[in-house]
Amino acid sequence: PRDFELPVGGDDGRAIPALAIETEDGGRIRLYGTIDRVDTYEKDGATYVRVVDYKTFVKRFSLDDVAAGINLQMLLYLFAVWKNGGTRYAGEIRPAGILYTGAAPAEVTHNGIPTREEALAAAENSTERSGLFLDDTDVLEAMEHGLGGKYIPVRMKKDGTFYKGAPVESLEAFGSLMHEVEQTVSDIAAEMK
Repeated sequence: PRDFELPVGGDDGRAIPALAIETEDGGRIRLYGTIDRVDTYEKDGATYVRVVDYKTFVKRFSLDDVAAGINLQMLLYLFAVWKNGGTRYAGEIRPAGILYTGAAPAEVTHNGIPTREEALAAAENSTERSGLFLDDTDVLEAMEHGLGGKYIPVRMKKDGTFYKGAPVESLEAFGSLMHEVEQTVSDIAAEMK
């Protein structure tokens, strides 16, 4: 973890610049907000950034939602840091991913009275996590050693491949996704205007 409650835009001394998106008619949209948590990992002169959002309810990330123009907030935050994070973080900024994680206490059921360790393990295992991550094994291992799906929803097989449906994308795919999201925001703004 590197930053908590990080402002995007505004005049707070910690803030990174707002994400600016050009519209087709020459206008400019500036998106502001506050990121719950920013995690960083440094590798080969680059700083990989993960944006974390705490939820008191189950939130699942879906690329279908993004294609429909909804639930864009986390990606917009990630892209703001990717584009403008050089004002706060060292090196070339690259996306490591986004993570929704539960903040509400987990319900634990047990036959009888569990030991402290059993109760903690049950609570850890019942916390919902969802997101999208860079398909770089070193970066993923920095998020969860062993990639067993406990702290991020990514599991790796013994042969070094990801289980089917793992929410991982290449750096190029993140770039395409950024372009798609910016176009969606621009289209929404044009409709509102």
